[in-house]
Amino acid sequence: MIKTIQVGPLETNCYLIELNGNGILIDPGDEPDKILCEIGDKKIDFIILTHLHFDHIGAVSEVKKATGAKVLCSEKDLEILDENLLKKDEIDGFLETNHELNCLNGFMFKCLFVPGHTPGSICLYFPEQNTLFSGDTIFRGSIGVTHFKGGDFADLKKSIEIKLFTLPDDTRVYPGHGDDFILGEYKEEITRVLINSM
Repeated sequence: MIKTIQVGPLETNCYLIELNGNGILIDPGDEPDKILCEIGDKKIDFIILTHLHFDHIGAVSEVKKATGAKVLCSEKDLEILDENLLKKDEIDGFLETNHELNCLNGFMFKCLFVPGHTPGSICLYFPEQNTLFSGDTIFRGSIGVTHFKGGDFADLKKSIEIKLFTLPDDTRVYPGHGDDFILGEYKEEITRVLINSM
């Protein structure tokens, strides 16, 4: 079961993925009380961060403290980390390219390294469920911005074309902001945005 919890002034999508009372949380960006209310008595094994911008990490410390979950992200994003929001020593481990992690009693996801929006952006791909959590790399008909510290448009374009557009067209994408969508239905629109942004 996937639950979308919209948090903060930028309406960041925090995702709770739950199976048989266990869960993982993706991008708890703000409003920890709201997130913890949704978690209830579920056991959260991991908090996974697609990147370390403020609107994706703002509630990590409080949620980690309340749940005991391990925090995972890409080490390459540490250069943009605001330690006023999240301390380095609160991060328990790092996910690297094609890292596979079994969770939720057998669910497996693959970490896709997609630099561009940030130096260490990652997407989480669940092949058996044909589901992608894209962070701020792609949205429904749009792409992540690259004008913040560590952003790089050439890297973003390469990441999208090589890592994401090669996934099955019927992959359901859950982005960091906005509505979920089917990848193949928006490839053409995303491609136009990439071309117009060059």
